[in-house]
Amino acid sequence: MKRFLTITLFLIPLLSCSLEQPEYPKDISTPYNSVDLKLPCKMVVINNNISYLSEPYLGSKLLGQYKAGELVRATEKQGDWFKVKTLLFPDGWVHKDNLQPG
Repeated sequence: MKRFLTITLFLIPLLSCSLEQPEYPKDISTPYNSVDLKLPCKMVVINNNISYLSEPYLGSKLLGQYKAGELVRATEKQGDWFKVKTLLFPDGWVHKDNLQPG
């Protein structure tokens, strides 16, 4: 009985966390005020095949591409660009029009 209670008490919070759905913006075309974001924060890539660059301007070195729906972590902001991190790829810069808070 004690073992059953221990397992149950361990699983209840675990199950409740897995049932929660992340809240994504209902209309991803709705602009957001990127000035109000507190960094670092989670962001969702909203367009497909988005380039992430080595510097926060067009024409800088292409590091790779993200697909729509990928989660990234924005750590810095320069003008209209966010520096983003993922677990698998090097840090890169993505334009704010391609990201939505997530």
